Amino acid sequence: MKKTWHQIARYHDGNTPPSFELEVYKKLLNIFHIGDFYYYIVNLPHIEIEFVSDSVKNVLGISCTTDFNVDYILTNIHPDDLNRFMMYEQQVTAFFNALPPDKVLKYKVSYDYRLRCADGSYK
Repeated sequence: MKKTWHQIARYHDGNTPPSFELEVYKKLLNIFHIGDFYYYIVNLPHIEIEFVSDSVKNVLGISCTTDFNVDYILTNIHPDDLNRFMMYEQQVTAFFNALPPDKVLKYKVSYDYRLRCADGSYK
């Protein structure tokens, strides 16, 4: 999986943080998303989550947003969703690899998979 993410991040120079208009995206998510949700931003060159919304605590029942990281996702993804997640990541990588470098940071990726919550249930 990390190899896949490094392929997407190959054009990132590591010096320029991507400009995310978080307030605009938050408003759009609140308008168009049904039910509880959370969102996060992955720093692909470093393969780490650099931002996660506070709502992850309510959705997954975790006590702190720092508990939500790449290892948490890979460890707690529902076993029936893991293969689909991996195939989706391969498709995302193929899509980003076909883009010119200046367009890569202009796209966002949305996921739909189940994660184990703190109480052992899946959402």
